[in-house]
Formats: sequence, structure tokens, C-alpha cells
Amino acid sequence: MESTLNNNIPERHFEMEVSEQHVFVEYQENMDTINLIYTHIPNRLIGTGAFRMLAESVISFAKSAKVKLIATDTLFKNYLPVHPDHSRLFKALTPGTIHP
Repeated sequence: MESTLNNNIPERHFEMEVSEQHVFVEYQENMDTINLIYTHIPNRLIGTGAFRMLAESVISFAKSAKVKLIATDTLFKNYLPVHPDHSRLFKALTPGTIHP
């Protein structure tokens, strides 16, 4: 199961096709950060590694672009404790802060 990440700028989605299904994470960009807001994984792909593939591709993009990620999305929030090696690429929000 291999796919290429596409940065769909007009839709503000990082997206890929996995097993002929469309997976994506919606984002907001703000100068040196990308706020990951909502991830869509079709039910058929839950538990198949599709999210891991998307997450690793987005993290790789952030490394290359030299930007920090903000995990507003629940799936990414839950991914970080399991993969602490990526935590330096994520910017923590101060409690009570609203990020555009």
C-alpha cells in the first residue's frame, strides 16, 4: 500500500489515494506553522495503516518545508504519544489559545 502525498492548496488538504480511497487531512497555514484540523479516513480503511501513511507523509512534508505542525485533529493528537520521535516537529498550543 504505497501512495504519494498531494498538497491540494485550494482545498487546504494534504491528500492521497490509498487502496482506491481518498484520505486527507484538512489544514490551516499560518506563516511557519500548519494546523492539522480534521482527518478523513474512509471506514473501509480504518485499521489498515492508511492514517499512519498519511501522518508519516505529512510529517515528512513538514520536515522538508521546515515548518512546525499543530495537532488540533484528534487522530494526530493521539498519534504523537505513540511516536514521540516526531514531537519536535509539533508546536504545542498554550491552554486557552485559539489558533487560526
